[in-house]
Amino acid sequence: MFARMLIAIILAAGIGVGLLSLRQQRLEIMNEMTAEHRKVDKIRRNIWDVQVRIAEKAKPSEVERVIKKSELAFEPVVGALDQRTAEAPAPITNY
Repeated sequence: MFARMLIAIILAAGIGVGLLSLRQQRLEIMNEMTAEHRKVDKIRRNIWDVQVRIAEKAKPSEVERVIKKSELAFEPVVGALDQRTAEAPAPITNY
């Protein structure tokens, strides 16, 4: 009887230690995820800042001149500024 009780207590303590270990690992992973999200947000803000600086310095006439000089065939983007007017893609009929 005493041996069974001792085994049950030892097993309960082992399960408790295991659960605490898993909880600690989860907290550490969440901390790492938060740090990575912050890095991504910082990089995204830097990219946005660069895009804004490019947009401020790029004059439409200069862009047109460079496009004509490069002799590349560019097509205008239709509906990019207003998604409500953009056409929906054709439905897929072949399954």
